[in-house]
Amino acid sequence: MAWNNVLRSLPKIAASALNQYVCVTPDTTTDNQVTVASTSNLDAIGVVYQATVPTYGYAVNIAVEGEVKVFFAASTGAGARVGVASTNGAVGPVNPSGPAPSGAGTNRIYSIGFTESPHAAGDLGTIHLDPRQIV
Repeated sequence: MAWNNVLRSLPKIAASALNQYVCVTPDTTTDNQVTVASTSNLDAIGVVYQATVPTYGYAVNIAVEGEVKVFFAASTGAGARVGVASTNGAVGPVNPSGPAPSGAGTNRIYSIGFTESPHAAGDLGTIHLDPRQIV
């Protein structure tokens, strides 16, 4: 079962159309705007938890603390750390291995949170938000 229990959110502006329940990252060109987090080496700050934002310039609420629904791009086990796993902002398991990357901004891996229940690809499920760099 999926639910939202948002403890803290940030008001932002959509830099483009945003779907509900996708991970977002700050837009690199404009203050206070967010865009879809599309790769695992982007630091996703939270998840859109309101209705779909149709276009650029609309206000959007970003969940940054609590439990929130997300779309799963890959099968994920219970207790797994998850991060951006799809160009559409869906999540999947984050399993870093090997040595830490060298150089600023090189091959960083970020997690947006963790699950309590297993999920299949395509599921809408709940994660506990806990954004952080893990490698």
